[in-house]
Order: sequence, then structure tokens, then C-alpha cells
Amino acid sequence: MGFVFDKRSALRQEAWFQTETGREVFRLQAGLIMRLLRPLPGERVLDVGCGSGLHLQLFKREGLNPTGIEPSPAMIDLARARLGRQAALYPGRAEDLPFEDNTFDVVCLITCLEFMDDPEAALAEAFRVARGRVFVGVLNALSLTAAGRRLRGLFKESIYDQARFFSLWEMCGLVRRTAGPAPIQWASAGLLPLSLVRRTSGFEARPLVQHNPFGAFLGLAVQVTYTLRAAPLPADPGMKIRPKTVPTPTGCGSISPHSRPNGRAGRSAREAWP
Repeated sequence: MGFVFDKRSALRQEAWFQTETGREVFRLQAGLIMRLLRPLPGERVLDVGCGSGLHLQLFKREGLNPTGIEPSPAMIDLARARLGRQAALYPGRAEDLPFEDNTFDVVCLITCLEFMDDPEAALAEAFRVARGRVFVGVLNALSLTAAGRRLRGLFKESIYDQARFFSLWEMCGLVRRTAGPAPIQWASAGLLPLSLVRRTSGFEARPLVQHNPFGAFLGLAVQVTYTLRAAPLPADPGMKIRPKTVPTPTGCGSISPHSRPNGRAGRSAREAWP
């Protein structure tokens, strides 16, 4: 499962996002997420590793129907305090999601793969329960911010000591191994050091600036595709039937994703966190 935030680390993370720099960084990341996802009002969104509920709050504000799952009881408590009854919250692991196939229009994994022992298994589960798009947001291994974090980690303990950062190329490879040749859109935010973000946020928010692979936060939006196999009686007994890959249909039923990830299908969702 990897690193799970305890109460101390959860409160520390939450406190940072309440600083001026933290709020500006979140605003920049939120803009990138919504620009890549382009969600429709009322869509069901699952935030895997939802933490203290900041992104769930964003999705609710944008008119979506959010659900969160998180392994840390301390983070769940913070999310419940922030959201009340505005979102369904579940305890659980990203590698073993307690939902049926194709349950959500959008599934998000935002700065959580970095702390997992098996990020590929988590991605496979995300694609299993998604029927529209999967959004992956990670800390960029090739950014100036990552270099600074590694340097500071030599002298001071940090939660990022437990994290594995990813490059754009690593993430694209991971997605394609999990989901096959699915369409990917990507962008990054935080090209310049985060200490400057309050003065550079206008520049950083430009789509042209965000289309670079070196920002501190990488976002990838992946369109889920499906393989459908039709088996009519062929006119020619020797004719071969080939599968077709099609975009996700509206209101589709339970159709296995193209990559056939190793999920736990056919189970009822667990009871919500009390």
C-alpha cells in the first residue's frame, strides 16, 4: 500500500495548503485539472487518495457529483470536516477499489501514486471503475521543485522522503501499459520555483506555458476506450472477425476496459465511513 499519512503529517500537509503559497499552488493546479478534464455538470467523479478533500470541494463547486476514497483515517477526518455531506467518503486502498466496473464518469488520482508501492495496480483499478476519463496528477521528477525537495531532504526530514516522483515519459509509459493505446492529453504547472508562484501565477496559468514537460505538477487526462467483440455468423466461414475500439458510449453498461486490468469486479461498494 505504501506510505499512509498519520495525524501529524496530515495536519502538516493541510496547514501548508492554507498558506498564501499553498493556496496559489492549489489554484494553479485546479485550473490545469479542470482545463484538461472539461467535466460536464452532474458527472460522477471519484477522487482516489482524496486526502483532506480539497479536490472533492473543487469538484462539488464545479457542479459535479464527487466521491472520495482514502486510506488515512486522519485525512478522512479532515475531509469530513471540510465537506460534511457534500461528498461520499470511503476508507480504502487505491489498489483494491470497492466499486463496480464502469461506475464513474471520471476517476482522479492526484498526488497519490507517488506514495504507493504498486502504482500500476492503482491505475488498473482506476481504469476498471471509470467509464469516461481518468486523470492522473503527479509530482514531476524533472522539475526545479523536485530538485529542491531532494536537496532539502538531505538535511531535513520531509514527507517527500517517502515519495517517488515521475517524469512525463514514465507516466505515459505507465498509462499505456495499463490502458493500452488510449488518447492522452497532458500539461504541467509550476515551471518556476514555487517560492515565486504568487508573482508568476498569471504567467504560469497560460496554456502555452503549461504545455511543457518540466512543471512541478504533471497532469494527464486519459480517454477510456473499450474493445467490443461482435460475433455474427460470417458469410464466409474463413472470414476473421476483428474487434473494434470505440469511445465510451453514453450510459454504457458494464463493459470490460480495453486493457482488461486486474480488478475486483462484481462486488458491492463497502459501507461509507461512519
